[in-house]
Amino acid sequence: MNPENIAQLITTLLATGTALSPVVFWVLQRVIKPFVADNRYMPLIAIVLGGLLGLVIPFILPAFGMATVPWIASMVAGMVGGGIAMKTYDEGVNEGIKKVEGEE
Repeated sequence: MNPENIAQLITTLLATGTALSPVVFWVLQRVIKPFVADNRYMPLIAIVLGGLLGLVIPFILPAFGMATVPWIASMVAGMVGGGIAMKTYDEGVNEGIKKVEGEE
């Protein structure tokens, strides 16, 4: 692979992951969190969920007239999105704990 292809791949991974992170975050908050008692599993669930959502992208893009991406790159981008969503989730939980305890 030449440097241009690598740069394009990294850009695609980050852009797709960033676009998927709000979806993963919402699903974590509204659908999964009420059923998972132990928060230690949330990072794993977020990455797996992001990867599964990423697998759907190659099938949706052609419906909108867009060029498709390889499924493996799309899955990795979804996993990146799950990681981004988990970081957002962790920071939100920590801020909420600080507010409850009265820290600023």
